[in-house]
Amino acid sequence: MQIKQYKGDYDKTEFYSLMGKYFAEKQYQKEMPYLVNRKTNVWFLAFESKTLVAFAAINELKNKIVLEHSFAESEYRHKGIWKKLNEVRLKYAAEVKQDVEVITKEDHLKKYWLGIGFSEYKKSGSYCYLRRDKKDARN
Repeated sequence: MQIKQYKGDYDKTEFYSLMGKYFAEKQYQKEMPYLVNRKTNVWFLAFESKTLVAFAAINELKNKIVLEHSFAESEYRHKGIWKKLNEVRLKYAAEVKQDVEVITKEDHLKKYWLGIGFSEYKKSGSYCYLRRDKKDARN
């Protein structure tokens, strides 16, 4: 598996030739209704034999990094790709020395984040807000 990073002044034509369907097609919009590309996003795209199979993004803000979108094509789920993308995102956050936040409504994801050093700091409806201070960084 190869992971390619898109940050800052990257080739938008290349990026959207790979990612366009995720922003435009109804089947993906239904699964990821909040998918958006901001200037502050850093994208990590995972490839198998030059085929995009998964992606994950962060929103790099001034004082923190928010883990945002992550997705794996159905035939590539449960093969460790999601975990590898998260490791890459957390390594990036550690290198830029920022706190990391994530929001989830899934119990299994909350358990995952708590297991790698995040703590819950807020709950709103079914959503759980978790944070890990930069000084507590570990993968």
